[in-house]
Amino acid sequence: MGLDRKIKLFILTYGRLFLYIIGAIVIFIFVLKSFDNYVKEKDIKKEQKEIVAKQERMDENEIRNYISKFIKYCESKEIEKAYEMLSIKCKEEKYNNLEEFQNKFIKKIFNLNIDNYKIKKENDIYLVLLTEDMLITGKTTNSNQINIRIENVNDGIFILD
Repeated sequence: MGLDRKIKLFILTYGRLFLYIIGAIVIFIFVLKSFDNYVKEKDIKKEQKEIVAKQERMDENEIRNYISKFIKYCESKEIEKAYEMLSIKCKEEKYNNLEEFQNKFIKKIFNLNIDNYKIKKENDIYLVLLTEDMLITGKTTNSNQINIRIENVNDGIFILD
């Protein structure tokens, strides 16, 4: 029997088994790579969560003090200091410059005679209730309340409305 005949006989006898083994190896490599990618993505997400958790977060009292400081700057017309407390996102989306902040926010809200304010937390949004002085305005209803919604305090103040 010649070598060619032996190769043909081997292929006829073991060819399918050989193809099954190669197919199983290819599938095994594919599954192994998919699992490896899954584990890598899971590790990356875990690392990102840990980074976010490690970032300094203000506690409730610090947030309230920060908002109070912002309100006091606005009341005392220290506009530059109040503007610096805004988040970069708020400056980009709502108040592009100091003059715009002064015209759209300070003049609109803090030209009133503010007597008192309260800070309430609703989920991740802080509601600042500014109350006008009833003796000056003569109003005794809730119409003398002004609401300012603030979010994203850890990165700076973002005024929602």
